[in-house]
Amino acid sequence: MTLLAIRALLGRVPVLVWVAVAAIVWGGVQRYRATVAVQALADVRESAYRSALIETTRRLTAQQEISYAAAASLAQARLDADAATVAAGRLRDAARAAGRRACPAVAGASPAASAPAVVLAELYDWADGRAGELAAAVDAARIAGTACEQSYEALIQRTGDK
Repeated sequence: MTLLAIRALLGRVPVLVWVAVAAIVWGGVQRYRATVAVQALADVRESAYRSALIETTRRLTAQQEISYAAAASLAQARLDADAATVAAGRLRDAARAAGRRACPAVAGASPAASAPAVVLAELYDWADGRAGELAAAVDAARIAGTACEQSYEALIQRTGDK
């Protein structure tokens, strides 16, 4: 077949067929472009999802580490407070014994004779107990504040900012 024969054959095809073929080709191209765009969007979504998952995991890990460290600090503060309570008990007992030695009960002596040592020991008991309560409250507040600050810093820190 020669070029003239092909041209004559194509000339017999109605214009409507050419329009239909062009529309089909154009539709196929558009469908391909849409498929590529949908795949690109899916890739972007997947990448964003993975990034969000990594960041969430990082934040949760940081929060857990901070929580564990705060719990350990609080436990250590409680151990220290218990040790201080034991030491204070020994000191209190020593103060009472010293008060008894300083003012021994004499037969027929009034109870007021030993009162200063007893008052001093009770005053020490009260002051020591109150100091222990305040120290425990301050330790707990300091540990909670530090944990809160570290948690906030861990939340606002981005993965790439390390």
